[in-house]
Amino acid sequence: MLRTAPILLLAAATLPAQVYMTPLGTVDIAVTSGAANPEYIGNNASAMVWNGNDLWLAGFNNQAAAGNCAIIKVSNALATTPTFGTPFGLQSATPAQRGYTGLDFDGTRIVASFDPGASSPQGITAYDLAGNQLWAKATRGSCGVALDPGFYGVVDAGTAWTNFGAGFRALQDNVTGADIYTLATGMPLSPVGTSNIYWRDMDFDPSRGDIWLRRANKLIAAERTSGNTLINARVVVDATQ
Repeated sequence: MLRTAPILLLAAATLPAQVYMTPLGTVDIAVTSGAANPEYIGNNASAMVWNGNDLWLAGFNNQAAAGNCAIIKVSNALATTPTFGTPFGLQSATPAQRGYTGLDFDGTRIVASFDPGASSPQGITAYDLAGNQLWAKATRGSCGVALDPGFYGVVDAGTAWTNFGAGFRALQDNVTGADIYTLATGMPLSPVGTSNIYWRDMDFDPSRGDIWLRRANKLIAAERTSGNTLINARVVVDATQ
């Protein structure tokens, strides 16, 4: 069970293949896992985003019975006494071993993916920074979520996600939640194989919009050629499955 959230600073190294991480501190988040506490988000924190000052955490129900999951903001996360806000995005009666699978942040909104084991009306959601829901997309939020900056920050920006078994990146309008691309029309994610496509998370280069994906224990990268196309998809890390 995650009791502290580590905050790390990335530093570019002299060689492109090397990245060094410097720990800045830890945040005690144990209060969020106590069911009797007003800060409760689930008995295990499963996703995190940080803007350099404030931290957002999403919870997971890592228990044998159904329970609640939510998202919480931790203000001044590296202060001696961080401030825990009021949980939002409550998903009541979340099934055992299910919950939030991803968070992302762009300075104006928080997006989240929620997986109860099947499609949910709250599968992909967006919130303003006060925790008010902006929109929701019905799906199974099994594979994380990411704010896609678009090709060179212009073409096809939106909220990106995929599903177990899917070979495409779907995309929602950041403001309205409307479909831009679906799991049938979105960016093909290759190499995908024919089965057991257990995507876990994705992220995008902020300048070109190139994509990085985690599939089970593999790390896959591909280069953007337009708003909805990729080339040179390659396995960067292939850990034992």
